[in-house]
Amino acid sequence: MKKIYVLLLALIFLAGNTNAYDGEKVLNGIIEKNLGNGITIKGKVFQFGKEPLIIFNHLYGSEVIEDPRLIPAGVYARCRLDEENKIQNIEFCNWFPEDSKEAKRENIYTAFGQIDNYQVSPDQRYLAFFSQELQLLSVIDLHSQDTLWQYPAHYPAFSWVPDKNNIILTYAKETPEEISICNLDLANFTENVLFKTPRSHAFVEQIRWSPLGSYLELLIIKGEDSAHGYSELIVLKKPGEVFFRITDNINGIDWSGNEKYIILSKYTKDDYSENGICLLDVNTLEEIPLPLSEKSPFEPFFALDHEGIYYSVINNLYQEVYYYNFLANEKELIFKDLKYLTNFNWLTEEELVFSGGYEPQILIFNKEEKKFTLLGTGLQPTVRGKNVYYIGFSREYGQNILYKYSLPDD
Repeated sequence: MKKIYVLLLALIFLAGNTNAYDGEKVLNGIIEKNLGNGITIKGKVFQFGKEPLIIFNHLYGSEVIEDPRLIPAGVYARCRLDEENKIQNIEFCNWFPEDSKEAKRENIYTAFGQIDNYQVSPDQRYLAFFSQELQLLSVIDLHSQDTLWQYPAHYPAFSWVPDKNNIILTYAKETPEEISICNLDLANFTENVLFKTPRSHAFVEQIRWSPLGSYLELLIIKGEDSAHGYSELIVLKKPGEVFFRITDNINGIDWSGNEKYIILSKYTKDDYSENGICLLDVNTLEEIPLPLSEKSPFEPFFALDHEGIYYSVINNLYQEVYYYNFLANEKELIFKDLKYLTNFNWLTEEELVFSGGYEPQILIFNKEEKKFTLLGTGLQPTVRGKNVYYIGFSREYGQNILYKYSLPDD
């Protein structure tokens, strides 16, 4: 699981304006054209100075760009100008125009602190969330806003059983000697143990049930304190028996909706510089060849028809999202945008929701219309039925807010 660090400092720019601060001129706005030797903002040309400092801000930080010709049009930029009004340095990021959807979101829960990971229960009444700051796993009743249960956890490993009629939270319970994978039944707050593993030099990074609840995946990070760590994927069959184990540098997992296939994302080099994906037939545990020509594919997830996968590759400043039908052996580029995009979820048969951009933002992409829509500013979009949940921020009070956006009725 990738850890996303919340960027508390937003880009607050005044589009198309030039202002003076401490004797320096600052230009903010959308880049309309890149002319090679300069850029156009609001119809006016600004030339690059000698060896300008160019910084690309994205979801995971910043990186220096050597060639000004790589700056794309349509991005938001902040420039500092020299005495001759030439660009001395420039920072840019992806940015999507505001629309009306953010006004339609609903504040579901406000946490007085940081939410590092969360899940909404299948019946959408309960919220489970982990706070690294507080070292707590909490369960909240979203109707009453009451805290029902807390556990002093160190890692964000938990998952709701995919059953609307029996609300059960699966989580990792640690002692100095062992890690127990437990089910907490919210009907009576009773607990039963599904699986145990030795605690020494190990922690559970991810717990997740398969879509139909037939399997439980555990991604466990192991390794001596002075050695290179590795991950072990353990898949359990209900109720708690080990179905299979894979020891590798796995960093992501997804299931097909019918539970016939599982796709793994894994590092292929010890320094984590390259990535690969692997498709398995769940019944036979045999690997299905993926003849992908792109280097270091990552972020794989299944199509709703269970016959294909989507995956990403990085190409310079861009992230390209491909679809590959492994039954028909057909591949298609779906879209590309400035890196980095993550947390892909299906909203409808035509629409994907994900997070990206510097602030960052929650985006919807319609694959039929090839159109992006901004949903709001936040992280970790999750889809439950016709609702999109995501984490937003209150910079004034230092709070994390769980928002809900509901699709309009047909």
